[in-house]
Amino acid sequence: MRNLQKLSIVSSLAILAGCSITQVAQSPLGGIAGGPAGPRDAKISVEPHCCPSTALEIRAREVVGENSFQWVEFGFNVPAGRRMNPISGVEVCYEITSSLPGGTYISQTRLTDMTTPDAAHVKLDDGTDRKDLGPRCYVASGSFEPEGSVTLALKVVFENVSDRIIIGSTRLLF
Repeated sequence: MRNLQKLSIVSSLAILAGCSITQVAQSPLGGIAGGPAGPRDAKISVEPHCCPSTALEIRAREVVGENSFQWVEFGFNVPAGRRMNPISGVEVCYEITSSLPGGTYISQTRLTDMTTPDAAHVKLDDGTDRKDLGPRCYVASGSFEPEGSVTLALKVVFENVSDRIIIGSTRLLF
């Protein structure tokens, strides 16, 4: 929580000083697993990874196919201010450990913007399959001006329950 407060204070001071924010990095440890109806029907789980414990490990409780709609969601602390540039994309760093390369992967990267609790609007939706074992980072590009809370959602597919997807840095780009 302190890191979020420090980020918010630093971002606010930068905006007041006339500086332009070009990126906002966020720890993946706040990730939440969910299925089509939210966390209650998740077939996946998330927990801190070992070594480093600041990465997030995603595991499957059962095989998760492309049509299972299993997501991990990460909230971003986006500083508000008059000098804010539009969000131009998101960078996700990950690593996959798999018994059969290509069967476990990130199948979709999405950014949503929510103001009222009854609707989150999809602002970026990248359906590129991320199958490289890694470690590696990728950027999903899109442009929008945030109006509320910004959430990153990663749709995952697991061919084997012994496979893992490890999420490192996640970063909004401006």
